[in-house]
Amino acid sequence: MTALILSSITWMQFALISGIGSIIWIAWTYRENILGKGPPPPAGTKRVWSVADQKMQHPTDEQVSNDYRDNVAMSADLEEENEEEEESEFSLMEKMLQYIEDIVTEQKYEPEKETLIAALHPLFLEYTTLQVVPFRTAIHNFLSKIALKELGISLTDQELDQLWIAKQ
Repeated sequence: MTALILSSITWMQFALISGIGSIIWIAWTYRENILGKGPPPPAGTKRVWSVADQKMQHPTDEQVSNDYRDNVAMSADLEEENEEEEESEFSLMEKMLQYIEDIVTEQKYEPEKETLIAALHPLFLEYTTLQVVPFRTAIHNFLSKIALKELGISLTDQELDQLWIAKQ
């Protein structure tokens, strides 16, 4: 008997019945959320949004244009200052890297870690403006690489950091 009932249902009818059943189940399960009678919000501070009864004064076209002109002029000045500062720091770093390379090539005939550090120390004290992280990291990486390549000397992070510190 059950075989006869199941054989008379098509796949389309089965999908339709399953879909309707799923929609009814979802609606029943989430009925409180759907109707807006869901669980209360968690206890805690609530933000109360209110608008004060103040009349907003709209700026005139002249005020807007003046503010815009001032902002453009100020941002142009700041950009010029930043570009000049970055260019000067990059040119300083390039000079320093060239000096480091010269000192390392001079040490090629007598490669000793102590003499290399002693030769580099005054240079690092001269360029203290380049102690900020991006420049410092680039200089440390360059020095480590060239010292290892040219002299076979491996410098630790502590030794590189000591180069920036004035000896007493």
